[in-house]
Amino acid sequence: MKETFRTIYMGTIEWFLENPLYYRYLQLVRDSGLLGEDVEAQTAHFYVYFYQAIQRGLEEGCLHPYPLELIGNFLYQDIVAVLNLIMLPDRPSSDETYIQSGFDIFWDGIRAKTGVDGAQES
Repeated sequence: MKETFRTIYMGTIEWFLENPLYYRYLQLVRDSGLLGEDVEAQTAHFYVYFYQAIQRGLEEGCLHPYPLELIGNFLYQDIVAVLNLIMLPDRPSSDETYIQSGFDIFWDGIRAKTGVDGAQES
């Protein structure tokens, strides 16, 4: 399960870095609350794989039983935090440091402390 989330996390960051205008669009328009609920619902399909992986992890007992929506929002906001740091012109750390640290913070926060994947994947 950890590798599933690493793949989602890394793939999303890589895609946004390759498509910075789309990332800026999300930050300025979609995430600002300027769009109506109907438009947000239409664009939510881009994140369906986040929620499918979270649901599977919850069902398998690999994730701490936090609310699905909360885990999904933390995943997205973790990615946003990392991207915002990477995109700073004078950042003090390397991109790889931010990316790996961001994933570690996310994973350590959601994984089950005991159980199927949780105990073996510290």
